[in-house]
Amino acid sequence: MTGARGVTVAGLALAGVTAVLWASNMPALILPMWAAFGLLFIRHRYWVGHRGWNINTALLAAAGLGSIWAILIYLPDHPLIRLALTLLIVLVWLNNRFYVFLAAKRGGMFAIAAIPFHLLYHLYNGISFAAGILLYALRRAPGFQRLLAHHSHDKPAHNP
Repeated sequence: MTGARGVTVAGLALAGVTAVLWASNMPALILPMWAAFGLLFIRHRYWVGHRGWNINTALLAAAGLGSIWAILIYLPDHPLIRLALTLLIVLVWLNNRFYVFLAAKRGGMFAIAAIPFHLLYHLYNGISFAAGILLYALRRAPGFQRLLAHHSHDKPAHNP
């Protein structure tokens, strides 16, 4: 959806989420959500001809810090949750050029929608790396080699 129709649908969705946040007694999340929605219509700082701080960069930084502050208010105070949030923020920050590329090619909403899938990609790559290391360590263990040798001498099932 593009044009006026897309903005209308996005505005209605934004109003619905605002109503849910208000009904859920989470008013501190409303302002950062509206700010993030408004920032979708501002050109990204990498698209500006000069480097350095400009109004777009300041607005993005303020919205990001405000969002983090609002999220921290509502999260349970548990170290694992704080660690997960910190890792999420760091991963998104480290991959921000990738998200800018996606936004340039397919739009801001597509880039935002791609973030969870990109994080899932990092998660299963981390799991596969850990599984590979574990298999490598097991194969080098002497007990594992004996177990493999023992099972390779088993007789196959007899088919009459």
